[in-house]
Amino acid sequence: MPEIECRSGMQMAGNKKAAWKLLDLEKLNQDELYAILDEIPSGSESEGSDVESEVGEGYLEANNLPETDLLDIQNMDIILEEENDVAVELVADMGWESEDDVPLARLATNQSSIWTNNENYVTTTNPFIEVTGPNLIADVETPTDVFLSLFPGDLIQHIVFQTNLYYLQKHGGGANFTPTSEEEIKNFLGVNLLMGIKQMPSYRHYWSSNDELRDNFISAAISRDRFSWLLSHIHLNDNSVQPGRNDPNYDKLYKVRPILSKLRETFLSAMNPHEFQSIDESMIRFKGRSSIRQYMPNKPIKRGYKVWVRCDSTGFMCDFQIYTGKIGQTTEKKLGLRVVKDLSRALVGKHHKVFFDNYFNSVELQRSLLSNGIYACGTIRKGRKDFPELKLDKDMKRGDKD
Repeated sequence: MPEIECRSGMQMAGNKKAAWKLLDLEKLNQDELYAILDEIPSGSESEGSDVESEVGEGYLEANNLPETDLLDIQNMDIILEEENDVAVELVADMGWESEDDVPLARLATNQSSIWTNNENYVTTTNPFIEVTGPNLIADVETPTDVFLSLFPGDLIQHIVFQTNLYYLQKHGGGANFTPTSEEEIKNFLGVNLLMGIKQMPSYRHYWSSNDELRDNFISAAISRDRFSWLLSHIHLNDNSVQPGRNDPNYDKLYKVRPILSKLRETFLSAMNPHEFQSIDESMIRFKGRSSIRQYMPNKPIKRGYKVWVRCDSTGFMCDFQIYTGKIGQTTEKKLGLRVVKDLSRALVGKHHKVFFDNYFNSVELQRSLLSNGIYACGTIRKGRKDFPELKLDKDMKRGDKD
């Protein structure tokens, strides 16, 4: 690793003396380097100050600082004592005349984020350069527009078709049959969302003749009997072609699979993910009867549906999978590894940084992610396969590392 001679006015306590600093990068970690660079005063702070400089073996005296803004790290001059592969590459790519023209910050960004000579560590990380942020195709002006971007019209049309189909399969039509429509399904969805905010002991109370219970907004949007009809007939998948339990294609989530698949698709497309991603489990509270309900006594939500999720640093859920438990009597091996690889499939080759806890983390997973251009960080369980034996806390002193 070369030494970098950084020409900087270092403000001293009590007066504004400045000095030339010779930085040996092998003795500094990245945080220490940037801490030093942050202490460099701007040009306006350094005007008129005396400068003492030490370069190499001799001492040079300077009466005035350069007129350039010394806090402009992006354009700071650097001097490399030996040829640097990163600098050579940047000169070729950016069109600078020589290595001396490479800004210090650009060099530091393209060099290792792990400043070590240990050959077992990653010594080079590629910069994250992807476009990030919302990627909603339609013009979004209202909360309804946002909802319909994630819950699109073709999904609503699918619900309309399957709901009408289910009624015809069950009752065979009839003169009293009134098929549902897209507008009615939208009203039904909106009313259900509102009921989640304004909760009543029974959904019938929203249409109560008692003014203290009745909700005029909901009762005006849809009648009680029609809401009840939709509640008992709304459907997402055709029961007549559902695979049996002994079928290889059997799916515990068959009845809701279309909506899960579509939402996963829209969630993935609605956001260009930021650099930092997190993968963890989430619980949807549910106390009813279900073969996929999980019980986790040490969690805040102890009973419910477990969902594996990948979230953006903004809090947006980019991807998810619902955990359905064992397949027959078979317990899935390497579940954590499989979940992380599945949820990070859209990040391959883009140099994202993914974080997860010790349930998922393993040496095998880290190697797999790195080979796919994904950087990862997570806590560990020291008993995992391929992990070295660590010292006990009582055998370590302050400052020791393992």
